[in-house]
Amino acid sequence: ISIEASSNPNQPANRNSSLCGSCKTENALDAKFCSGCGQSLQEECGKCGKSVLLTQTFCGHCGANLTEMVNEKKKQLSSALADAKTAANEFRYAEARLLLNRITAISDYRFKQFAATANRTLNKVIEIEEKTDL
Repeated sequence: ISIEASSNPNQPANRNSSLCGSCKTENALDAKFCSGCGQSLQEECGKCGKSVLLTQTFCGHCGANLTEMVNEKKKQLSSALADAKTAANEFRYAEARLLLNRITAISDYRFKQFAATANRTLNKVIEIEEKTDL
């Protein structure tokens, strides 16, 4: 085992481990979940389906740009939030709640801002819906 001090704060000092992107706890390379916070550390590459670390930039199996895939998912989540807000503004509360519930269920730290926004929006939709039901 080779242990070297890393100059990159997102890289572990130990080459046989990986850092959790959420809490920065060092974990074994084969760990599926962070021992510090329970966050999933791996996912399937969207191109080849092989297991990759959430903190990887490129897939080591097929070379896919994982950062671009994450950015695409962020665009999709942003669009879903906009769709939910439009549905709520058009009094389609059930549709808005469905869209927002899907987003709030996301536990991946890379998308936590979307989950938090969806949760706040969902609470507003429920509040407005309850007022209109009176």
